[in-house]
Amino acid sequence: SQFLTVNTLGVWPQYDGTYESKQKRWTYLARIDHKINEGQTAFFRWAAEDEYRPIITTGGRTHSTASFDFAVPRSSAVAGHTWVKSQQSINDFRIQYAFAKFKVAPPNSNGDWEPGDFGTDRLSLCTPIFTYPSLTLGGCGNSQMGPEKRFQIRDDFSHIRGRHAFKAGFDGSMVNFQFDNMGSPLGSWTFPRDVPYNAADPTTYPTQYTNSLPTYGDTPIKVLGLYVQDDWTPTDGLTFNIGLRYDRQFGSYNEDIADLLSRVEDKLGRDGAFPLPIPFHQGSDARGDKNNWGPRIGFAWDPGRNGKTNIRGGYGLFYDNVRTLLNGAEITWPQSKTIVISRPTFPDPFGGKSRDQFVSTAPPNITVNANDFQSPYAHQFNLGVSRTLTTDVALTLDATMAIRKADRETVDLNLPGQTSRVRPYPQFARVTNAQSTFDNTFNAVLVKIEKRMSHNYQVLVSYTYSEAKDDGFTSAAAGAYGFTKVERYGTADRRHRLV
Repeated sequence: SQFLTVNTLGVWPQYDGTYESKQKRWTYLARIDHKINEGQTAFFRWAAEDEYRPIITTGGRTHSTASFDFAVPRSSAVAGHTWVKSQQSINDFRIQYAFAKFKVAPPNSNGDWEPGDFGTDRLSLCTPIFTYPSLTLGGCGNSQMGPEKRFQIRDDFSHIRGRHAFKAGFDGSMVNFQFDNMGSPLGSWTFPRDVPYNAADPTTYPTQYTNSLPTYGDTPIKVLGLYVQDDWTPTDGLTFNIGLRYDRQFGSYNEDIADLLSRVEDKLGRDGAFPLPIPFHQGSDARGDKNNWGPRIGFAWDPGRNGKTNIRGGYGLFYDNVRTLLNGAEITWPQSKTIVISRPTFPDPFGGKSRDQFVSTAPPNITVNANDFQSPYAHQFNLGVSRTLTTDVALTLDATMAIRKADRETVDLNLPGQTSRVRPYPQFARVTNAQSTFDNTFNAVLVKIEKRMSHNYQVLVSYTYSEAKDDGFTSAAAGAYGFTKVERYGTADRRHRLV
């Protein structure tokens, strides 16, 4: 068990106290290994994990009723075959089925539902949210269900010929992923003072009310990776590594919006179309990132051919995966029908209207993905040298540069004009656009002296100088209105580290 303490410093004594989180985690493993003949072996592995951690965010100003239960049950079955065809050739084949499901449920419910199941048994666990300066109460426990089923095949073939060691392979996956979010269907109130609402005291009136309905998405994707490489030793003490990799994701960029909406309609029986035309989807048929070729080259050189000095360097272009869940908001915003009201009336924020009547009178907040959205990528350079100074002392010097491009960030495409206060698209309120425009750089130099264990002691001393900069859009730039791209030192910037 874990014990979590809510402490409002006596402002809300009825909610202060220690709350127990009775947690569990079980892991299971089974394995089989079989030798087919002198050149072939096969194996099978099965592993599973079952966990449950209730009210894990309770503590400080967060009451247990505003927390949630968390679990990620998962299992995987892997089979493989290794075939040593000759002294020069070997082939490794793997096939895997994996399942995982993130379960975020209302506090102390240990809830488990199919994604998109928004029945009364689930809704009944929700309560309104009340947020005060020193306390937060209630909610749906951030209730989310997200099962993922992955089927993967991988094969790697290696062959040695003369001074060359060739390797090639592929990795393909089909991933079926569904997700949902209960939102805040009973509403969320924010109050300015640590006192109950009093109709006779305007200083206790709420400052904001938000409300969002449950959402669901079904985004199956496919992932493909192909590579070839060669480790070439033209002479003793010198090795080159040359390779090329191709990465491709299908479905991760919301390429087929109509299909994704039809999946919502099939599951929920509603919201299978956008409530009004979305001009930003013109050109969405060209979505996808098809040119992810990543060359790599490196070398390692022992100039004395005696193992005392090693000089090495390399360059590679690497592509990151697009996180499917992050792009789901483009499909879910019509379902959530989010409402944000400043200075609402309490307890009826809609002023006598029904929720549907209130929503129909206000332009919606929408989310779109840029049609040129792409996979983030990074150019990485490394250069280093290691030198053995004595039989048990070595000096290392390494320099690294990483230039990362096209990471995800969001901007509002529908800010009112600075003087006219008129939005470019008056049929919408906020237009949150996810785009591949966030860049960053990282440079570092490492110096390390190491004495291995001898004479009953060992020593390691290292110093790193590094610099990290982010280059992205912000709406908080001094002297500028709207979103401006600004380069500044990033959160990863750590100039000096001595260990």
